[in-house]
Amino acid sequence: MAYQKVYVHTASHASYYPGAETVSLKLLFETTSGKILGAQAVGKDGIDKRIDILAVAQRAGMTVEQLQHVELTYAPPYGSAKDVINQAAFVASNIIKGDATPIHYNELGQLTENRW
Repeated sequence: MAYQKVYVHTASHASYYPGAETVSLKLLFETTSGKILGAQAVGKDGIDKRIDILAVAQRAGMTVEQLQHVELTYAPPYGSAKDVINQAAFVASNIIKGDATPIHYNELGQLTENRW
């Protein structure tokens, strides 16, 4: 099974509202179908909510294309207009469509003039 991963780092809620903390999300997805295969998240605020949402999405067989359009709570103290989940799905969809080619931290040593 061909799969890919994306890493997204963003604020736990609207960044203009006080108290926003960094949330880091890793999303694994199948490159042919876009099916969600798994996720990991780290942060101080709202991580349980994000993993719960992604667990349900995975169980339901959702794709990253569908995940882009999931409407989540937007209230500045609790969430952003586009959550880290939506943002990860946007990045993953761009990879599937060929609009973006990811370079992960562990690949930096392998970069050449031709690949950069």
